Amino acid sequence: MVMPDQTRAPRRVSSWAINTLALLAVVYALYIARGLLLPLVLAAILALLLAPVVIWLQRLYVPRPLAAFLMVAGLAGALVLAVTLLAQPAANWAGRAPQLARELEWELYPLTRRVEEVSQAVQQVEAMASVSGQAPADDEGAVRVQSMSLTTMLMRQTRSFLIAMLVVFFLLYFLLASSDRLWRNTLRALPNWRSRRRLVVVTRRLQREISRYLLTFTVINLTLGVVVAAMCFAFGVPNPLLWGAVAGALNFIPYLGPTLALGVLTVVSLLSDVQGPAFAVPIAFAVLTTIEGQFVTPTVMGRSLALNPVFVFTGLIFWGWLWGTIGALLAVPLMVSIKIICDNVEGLHGAGRILGR
Repeated sequence: MVMPDQTRAPRRVSSWAINTLALLAVVYALYIARGLLLPLVLAAILALLLAPVVIWLQRLYVPRPLAAFLMVAGLAGALVLAVTLLAQPAANWAGRAPQLARELEWELYPLTRRVEEVSQAVQQVEAMASVSGQAPADDEGAVRVQSMSLTTMLMRQTRSFLIAMLVVFFLLYFLLASSDRLWRNTLRALPNWRSRRRLVVVTRRLQREISRYLLTFTVINLTLGVVVAAMCFAFGVPNPLLWGAVAGALNFIPYLGPTLALGVLTVVSLLSDVQGPAFAVPIAFAVLTTIEGQFVTPTVMGRSLALNPVFVFTGLIFWGWLWGTIGALLAVPLMVSIKIICDNVEGLHGAGRILGR
């Protein structure tokens, strides 16, 4: 005779195995289909961000398709304006990279002189072992091949970026213009009134909270970018708009983004003729990001949308590995969206509490 506990144990093991395999299959599908999913996810996030503005325009008797077109056209215009203003300064800094590296090395030479003295003998031995008569010509050819491959890579990335942005804008327009029709068709497909009412309540709550979070987070980062640009202008840092845009964009990446922005501003201030001490700019930026991260954002967002730092780091690593730089930028919005869904769907409240602070 088989006892009930003896049959339950194999079932639990098989259930865990099936769930693990299903999770791995989902992760693998997300990785393989990233070229298709990234435009969809980005368009969906932008649609949630701009949906309140479209609804507000509808209340002013603007047709929804026209309101959606105005939002997409405004976003595209803002992107073109940002590229026009920032592309040339960014290209100039990138073109001066070798010279800037030498200048930075000279600026930091007093700090690294002792280390260089200790390792000088080892470097000389390695140089004598690696240098040959054909080295200059070979190095020149290698540099030439690398430059050509770099140019080709940049052209391909630019073309891929333009195609992806075109897809995102088309998807964004259709999501903003036709979401109400899709919503009505979904409600009609449900079997009874109770299911429809439940879907309406949960979906409206999700859309309201996610839209509020995305809009608030974007406004905070835009404000930080403007303040950083004004700070760089006050200290005489060249191209202040560029560094304000870099700081605002990197602030979407928690912890790592502000650290990278601090490093960039430190290098720029060391290599530029700023007004005052060279480290005044990074110190001021560190104070700004501390105030924003510790006081402004928690106060504006509230504790209901706060995430556990462990899951923030885990999500940052996971989405960055899965979808690259765009995934790292979307990590926090995606995780906050998942938390909001868990908080508003029965059966997932426990997961929402685990994700929270």
